[in-house]
Amino acid sequence: MAVLASVRITIFLNTFDSRTIKHIKAAPMVRLIVMGVSIILILITLNLVIGVVRGTIIHDVIYFFRKDVDIHA
Repeated sequence: MAVLASVRITIFLNTFDSRTIKHIKAAPMVRLIVMGVSIILILITLNLVIGVVRGTIIHDVIYFFRKDVDIHA
């Protein structure tokens, strides 16, 4: 298990980009909420597919009902 944990940490450190933090800070609040809900669903269900699919559905519902949708975002 320790080897698996070290491999995962190494992959995380090699793929992490510091520009991601700047992008998250500049993102609209709605996107951050959808991302947070998706992450919570993934952690609760321990199933990546459920979190991603439900997060996509939530995003699509919000996108459909918003009046001031930014098409270029």
